[in-house]
Amino acid sequence: MDVMFSNSFNIQKKLDQVITESGYSIKETDENYIASNGNWAYVSDEADADPMTMGAVAGGLLLILLTGYLIIYNIFRISIMKDIRYYGLLKTIGTTGRQIKRIIRRQALKLSLIGIPVGLLAGFFVGKGLVPVIMKSLGDIVEYSTVPANPLIFIGAAVFTLVTVFISTGHPARMAARVSPIEALRYTEGSKARKKGKHSLSGGRIWRMAMSNLGRSKGKTTIIIASLSLAIILLNSVFTITHSFDMDKYLQSFIKPDFLIANAKYFGMDNYRGRNLETIDEENLTESYIEYCQGLKGYEDGGRLYGAGSFVGVKQKGITIPPGIEQDSNGMPGEYYGKEFIPIDTNEQGDFEVYLYGAEDFVVNEMQVWEGESDLNVIKDKLKTGDYIVYAAPVTDKGAIRKDRVLNHPGDKVTLTYKDQNGEPKEKEVTVLSVIKEDYWNLTTRMSAYFPYYIGAEPFKEIVSQKFLMSYSFDVKDGYARETDAALKGYTSSTEPLMDYSSKLQYEKSFYTLTNMFLLIGGALAFVIGVIGILNFVNSILTGIITRQREFAMMEAIGMTKRQLTKMVMAEGLYYAALTIVFSFVAGSLFSLTAVRTLSGGMWFMQYKFMITPMLVVFPILLIMGGLVPYLAFRFGRKGTVVEELQKE
Repeated sequence: MDVMFSNSFNIQKKLDQVITESGYSIKETDENYIASNGNWAYVSDEADADPMTMGAVAGGLLLILLTGYLIIYNIFRISIMKDIRYYGLLKTIGTTGRQIKRIIRRQALKLSLIGIPVGLLAGFFVGKGLVPVIMKSLGDIVEYSTVPANPLIFIGAAVFTLVTVFISTGHPARMAARVSPIEALRYTEGSKARKKGKHSLSGGRIWRMAMSNLGRSKGKTTIIIASLSLAIILLNSVFTITHSFDMDKYLQSFIKPDFLIANAKYFGMDNYRGRNLETIDEENLTESYIEYCQGLKGYEDGGRLYGAGSFVGVKQKGITIPPGIEQDSNGMPGEYYGKEFIPIDTNEQGDFEVYLYGAEDFVVNEMQVWEGESDLNVIKDKLKTGDYIVYAAPVTDKGAIRKDRVLNHPGDKVTLTYKDQNGEPKEKEVTVLSVIKEDYWNLTTRMSAYFPYYIGAEPFKEIVSQKFLMSYSFDVKDGYARETDAALKGYTSSTEPLMDYSSKLQYEKSFYTLTNMFLLIGGALAFVIGVIGILNFVNSILTGIITRQREFAMMEAIGMTKRQLTKMVMAEGLYYAALTIVFSFVAGSLFSLTAVRTLSGGMWFMQYKFMITPMLVVFPILLIMGGLVPYLAFRFGRKGTVVEELQKE
């Protein structure tokens, strides 16, 4: 039975829950045991299975949450520093620190009552656009036309945001509550810092003064650098993940040639079985379809693959059962399903059933040799003799050989049993030439078998029949893929509707959909955080200039020109940018080599590739912004004269 859930998260856990709640067991030793398996192709379950991968995902989520915290914290800190004199005035008329905290928290609550509903609505409509894209990438079987407005999601998001806001406003509120009236009225950013005096001949240089100013408010400097760096790190991580998507690895798992044609049953739920002469005409591939493909413009080369089950057996004598295959009390190999033992299928003579494939040369080129003869030309020649076979060893979902279940090795002599065209029993001793990796999607019926053997196409026809034509794979010349795809689509729609095909183009489209999904979601998230980080930087620069107007006026009074002051604040902005570049480069590289690398290793279609190009693209923009924002803020922020600024209280 196939089970389809509403989403792809925790498929196996939900499947186990369905089984247990229906009165059955998931323990193999129980009588009411039911076997089940979640689809391995889904990204979420692939990650769930690996604690290291889950740790990498958790690290990414922590990065996002930390960014959100810093954003809110910085906004309120800037707001309080800007209005610090206002809180000082409140204290002069008797307002307590506790009351000031309450004022700030009420302010946060009022802002939240406005911002949260707007955010929830915006989030819903953004989700309405993005969720179908994500779901389509995770599974093409289900189409998501609507996104439900679940009240629990809205309530959870609102509560989470409120908690984050109140945590983030805690420290700024304590800062405002602790400041004395006199300190508040005469407040200049970083004025609390007390440093020992020093004598220097170069201390009055613009670049040294700018560097010293950064150290006056270490908290502000840290937050600006952190908020900008987190956005850069997240952006770089997103592009590293998408850059690590290996299309060749993805395609190799599903299709190796440019095109694969077969009966529609081969691609559907019925599958190609090849077990009955009476019904084979309903599931085999037609020669007319092959001839049509060979006549297409751009056709290059191709090959047939025949397949038949239950017609050929292999004598049990000489077969060593590996430890990964269970055996009953009589030593018969098979598998336990609960307490019921299902042995390997045998024929009337007691020989193990073989699924025999007949491969033409083009198909042999697709084989990936694990043990034995690796020269494909030698394999082709020897398979044509009928005296040699190739055995396909079972593999894991990630393509690794399951060594504890390998039944044959190169050099093994096995005896095949079958009936000739007249029904007479025959035996033929053959040698295992090579062991290849099982290629489920390209070289099998897409059903598992204990003994999948490959011989040449002509010996196969002699042993079984030419009717058992399972599939035909072929390549086309460069530039003809789309034209061929369109031709096959038209042919299978009108001329031979019982036939079908798959192509690299189809899987490439699926691959790019998956890649674009990650880019869309991650890029949007990095963009939003980046924009807010930039706004924080702008606000911090503006607030610093506003709270230091008196200081700037004093510096002008002792001979510093406006041009020098402009250079100083621009140098401060450039220092922020430079420190952000250094921090984000180091932290981003470490995060990529640890969390992102681990996440990439947990997905079968990814091959981790270290990448810093996004950071290198952003860094020049950051430097430009670091100089331009302070320049504009200082130029348009100074309105009063030196005397007016000095007289302000």
